[in-house]
Amino acid sequence: MVEDNDHQDQNEPSSQATASSNQNLITGIVIGAAVLLLLLLVISQQFGKKDSKEDQKNAKLKAQIEEARMAKNSIYLNPNQNSNPSANGLATRIKQDVDSLNSILVSQENTLRQIDGLKATVQTLNQQNSDLKYQLQRFRDDAQKVPGLEAEIARMRSDATRAAE
Repeated sequence: MVEDNDHQDQNEPSSQATASSNQNLITGIVIGAAVLLLLLLVISQQFGKKDSKEDQKNAKLKAQIEEARMAKNSIYLNPNQNSNPSANGLATRIKQDVDSLNSILVSQENTLRQIDGLKATVQTLNQQNSDLKYQLQRFRDDAQKVPGLEAEIARMRSDATRAAE
């Protein structure tokens, strides 16, 4: 029996420590779960905002597409005419479309010519820039020679004055 009492005494402190550690563990799990829930709530709200902005953008784009479709349909189909327009009407519309496409093509060709001219100007400017850099380097090299040449001139003058004396 004495051994049982000793055995029970040894178990009691560990059961007390186990109860308080269990309580701390449960409290930690509850707090951790609460933090995770808050984090998930914040993240879901952020994604919800982005989705609503994207939905608004998509709605605007869909409205623009629908307006463009309606405008296109109103150009090609007059409400006064049948859904099967006459051959002459179609030919007139096709000619108008071809003329407008031709004017767009001419405009694009002019733009390409301007771009080619600008490219040539850029090449010319790059060449001039290279030439100027080369000249600048030559001038710097010549400027570095000036002190030595001045010293040589001073020496030659002194030699000439000594020779003249």
